[in-house]
Amino acid sequence: MEKREDLVESQQPAGELYCAECGAILIRTDDYNPNKERKYTVRLKGIDYRFNWLMYDTQLKVYVLGAFGSRDCQLIFTEKQLSRDGLGHVLYNDAFEVEEVE
Repeated sequence: MEKREDLVESQQPAGELYCAECGAILIRTDDYNPNKERKYTVRLKGIDYRFNWLMYDTQLKVYVLGAFGSRDCQLIFTEKQLSRDGLGHVLYNDAFEVEEVE
């Protein structure tokens, strides 16, 4: 089997091996657990960056768009929570920027 120099050179210090061609993660060497429930922040693209965060207002019990760090608002969600509330599609929609967080 031929050694792929482009893959070896693209190894990131965080313990992930990336494919330089497609940008996909090929191997994870850190303590990543695929069974652990992942958490995400969600932003709507095309709206002023200061007010485009998807948040859950814990007082009113509704989802809103607003500024990061707003009081009484949850900013980090699990896929299970978003799906339960009818918003699971935002994780796979190009109109939203989704980032996995710890």
